[in-house]
Amino acid sequence: MSHWATMLDSLQNFVTGLGKPGVDSSTSVQYILNLIDRQSLENMYRGDWLSRKIVDAPADDMTREWRAWQASQPQIEALEQAEKALDLQRKVRSWISKARLYGGAAIMMGVDDGNDPSQPLDIERCKKDCLKYVVPLNLWELNAGPRIYNVRDPFFSRPAYYTVATPMYES
Repeated sequence: MSHWATMLDSLQNFVTGLGKPGVDSSTSVQYILNLIDRQSLENMYRGDWLSRKIVDAPADDMTREWRAWQASQPQIEALEQAEKALDLQRKVRSWISKARLYGGAAIMMGVDDGNDPSQPLDIERCKKDCLKYVVPLNLWELNAGPRIYNVRDPFFSRPAYYTVATPMYES
């Protein structure tokens, strides 16, 4: 028998190892996450109606009918008046859209509970009209503080606080 009789005709790929005896072809396969940079996201959102619709449609759907309060009529009127003064419905819609576009967002609430702002909010000290402002912030406008590593803490592995990364100007 000649040496030609032992040759096999097969497809081989030296990169993946496909067709090579004893080589697992899946070893060269990797899952790669291709993130879109911030500028490209903003360009897509601003310049393409379909991209904008993909981001905004769920936010519009979630906030369209807003909500129905279960309280006495004077309480409902007071709540709706406060929401209108803060433009809360539009700001929540913007927050959801920013979270969808950038992969994260937050709502910063300015609450006057009488304590220093660096201290945790004391909800028991909040009175009528203590909510002063509501600002939706995107992922790029926030900096995370140090993580909490106490396993007994309900916020374990979360940042202890966030700081606003954009300049704050008083008007």
